[in-house]
Amino acid sequence: MIMDITNHTLILCTRFFSLVCAVIGLLSMAAIAAPPAGYTLLWSDEFNGTAGTKPSSAKWNYDLGGGGWGNNEWQVYTSDLTHAQIISDTDAEDSKALRIRATKESNGTYLSARLHSRNKMTAKYGYIEARIRMPYGQGIWPAFWMLGTDFPTVGWPASGEIDIMENIGKELSKVYGTLHGTGYSGGNGISGYYTLPNGAQFKDAYHTFAIRWRPDAISWDVDGVVYMTKTVANLPSGTTWLFNKPFFVILNLAVGGNWPGYPDATTVFPQDYRIDYVRAYTYNPPVGQTMTLKSSANNLFVSAGTDGNADLIANRSTAGTSEFFQVIDAGNGSVALKSLANGKYVSAATGTLKANKEAYTDDERFLWVDAGPGKIGLKAVAAGRFVCAENAGASALVANRTVVSGWEIFIPAAVGPVDPGAMIDASTCLGLAGGLLTGTEPEHTRLNAEQGGDSGIVVDMADAARFVRRACGLDAFR
Repeated sequence: MIMDITNHTLILCTRFFSLVCAVIGLLSMAAIAAPPAGYTLLWSDEFNGTAGTKPSSAKWNYDLGGGGWGNNEWQVYTSDLTHAQIISDTDAEDSKALRIRATKESNGTYLSARLHSRNKMTAKYGYIEARIRMPYGQGIWPAFWMLGTDFPTVGWPASGEIDIMENIGKELSKVYGTLHGTGYSGGNGISGYYTLPNGAQFKDAYHTFAIRWRPDAISWDVDGVVYMTKTVANLPSGTTWLFNKPFFVILNLAVGGNWPGYPDATTVFPQDYRIDYVRAYTYNPPVGQTMTLKSSANNLFVSAGTDGNADLIANRSTAGTSEFFQVIDAGNGSVALKSLANGKYVSAATGTLKANKEAYTDDERFLWVDAGPGKIGLKAVAAGRFVCAENAGASALVANRTVVSGWEIFIPAAVGPVDPGAMIDASTCLGLAGGLLTGTEPEHTRLNAEQGGDSGIVVDMADAARFVRRACGLDAFR
């Protein structure tokens, strides 16, 4: 009987592996490159329409007019084809790009374009990226940036502003990233910069510019190199972090202004700002997976104790059932963690974490937050604080920190094969596991009740997957 169950599981895993291979094969033929690890594509514009046409009106709006735009800029923004169109470009990934062009007209007027995605493409957290080739010259000011979706009602800087990339054209090798908000705007924005190595210049080739955006923290990178991270801790005293809400994207090419200065005799027109693509990725927790969590504070595994009833603490050098947690979709972007030691949910209701709840409420919901490649933070939804392995991991886990740093970083890893419960429905899992759960009377009782149609006992997918894992020898009985 055990061999039969194992064969069923192997067949399911083989079919799942074949499906994964097929999906990978399809993705390899797609124009969009693989997302960063842990992310999936939320939306994009590849700017691959017909050359000589405007960018998609389903994705972009135009800001129009002049008046300085708050920075004493000289350009007037238009929506005509000359100043924003799809072009053929052999240096673009799919040989197409958006060109935003700045021109100087015969009457001395400067024309350009400013596109935004408000009410069409927005994002809250994730990896936001564009591949760009810069214009250049004194007084030229290209930007790739974001404003809060509440901008029309609250105005600037209360809306918040995330400058993913700004360049002033006289600085051919340098770009800036900045946060603006109430009390830290304009020349007082929270800023940093990146300089291309070896004297390379941004006008000579495409480069990628991105932010890795998570609750209470944003990191900037150029060509995948992180050059700056800003968190709540970087805010001036008495000010507010305005970046835990949806934002929209803006692409524009300004001419002149307080910061870049103004065109002079050396400035050449027209100037072209080329955007190969804009992509927004969302960070996805490994829902349905059974995971271990290793604290970066001491490089030990988080454990729920032998029976799952102890405070969670990072104190195990090896991982077994007590260190296994299944990641459950808890809604609204949050997850719940179910301990395989006792089948209960991890709760932050008392501050310290413990796997002691039969169901999840807000006290058992966590945000699975990207903290860099291969690393996460866990933010307790009810407390609004990050989980910390206190005293370098020597004390119990507690949800008490406002930002993610050393003790708040965990390294997740999947345990063994994909859970069969992630591939098939709960009743099939229960059928596979039937009769093999002789080592755990409470589980056996629940299983028999479910199979017998007792509506008073509910076995969810996490329970079903746990049954199968134990029945097939993937986890030990307790």
